[in-house]
Amino acid sequence: MFRSIRHGLFAALAGFTVLICVCHAGLALVISYVTEDMLVERLLEREAAAMTAHFRRHGESGKPGSDLIRAYRCWRMKCAA
Repeated sequence: MFRSIRHGLFAALAGFTVLICVCHAGLALVISYVTEDMLVERLLEREAAAMTAHFRRHGESGKPGSDLIRAYRCWRMKCAA
């Protein structure tokens, strides 16, 4: 299979290195996805609470505090224009 022990050892080490690299990249991808999802969810919950409090105080919906969030009056085009 391999011409010498040296080539076999280098092939095994290269394969192990690639395997470790792929595992670390996958782990980093999963961690970043979960962290980003938790941050966005927390941001939306905080913004929903702030907009609900504003609506209860003033009787109308206000603008979101973040430029990343948009609030629409209608959902799925069920409101009259």
